[in-house]
Amino acid sequence: MLTSPNKAFNLGGLKTSYSMIPDDSLRQRFRQQLEKNSITSPNLFGVWGIILAYQHGLPWLDALNGYLQGNARYLADALQTHFPAWKMMNPESSYLAWIDVSADERSATQLTQHFARQAGVVIEDGSHYVQNGENYLRINFGTQRYWLEQSINRMLKNDK
Repeated sequence: MLTSPNKAFNLGGLKTSYSMIPDDSLRQRFRQQLEKNSITSPNLFGVWGIILAYQHGLPWLDALNGYLQGNARYLADALQTHFPAWKMMNPESSYLAWIDVSADERSATQLTQHFARQAGVVIEDGSHYVQNGENYLRINFGTQRYWLEQSINRMLKNDK
């Protein structure tokens, strides 16, 4: 297993991950590959970041997840109210909302360009991330609620 606390605990700057490989042979081959790439010792700040996040970070992570769930609900409600043709998929493990805009007369590309130019709101076109994503928008709701509200309000003022 290869994993990292980076996303969950916002530790990306520590450049830390770890592996758990029960099979001795596979673990040795993995270690040899790391050595070939000069990855031989862990980042000390990262080690302590992992230890402290796992020992003391759960209350913070629970609060963050609750906040993000609130942002997702706010976004879903706002889209349902103001952009009823758009259908937001339920985010399962991310702060990224995927929105099906196939019922809108505008394409996802047209929508992203329009809102960037007219409202100053950057929404991502789904085709940049997945095949057959041309009917989807990707919105990052992992931010302060204020900024999410401002973005929706600016989109509403500059729609059509």
